[in-house]
Amino acid sequence: MVSVEANKDLVRHFYEAIEQENYEALKDFCHKDFVFYPQLDTPFPGVEGI
Repeated sequence: MVSVEANKDLVRHFYEAIEQENYEALKDFCHKDFVFYPQLDTPFPGVEGI
């Protein structure tokens, strides 16, 4: 079972990667079918969409 602290750490690392624009690291966090929606009607597929 994953602890609450481990989940918090995972989220922290996710947002650190975004802040640092480390898109290569984001691939470790996102499923291959990940789709980013900055607006409801504008999908951007893949980590590259961020």
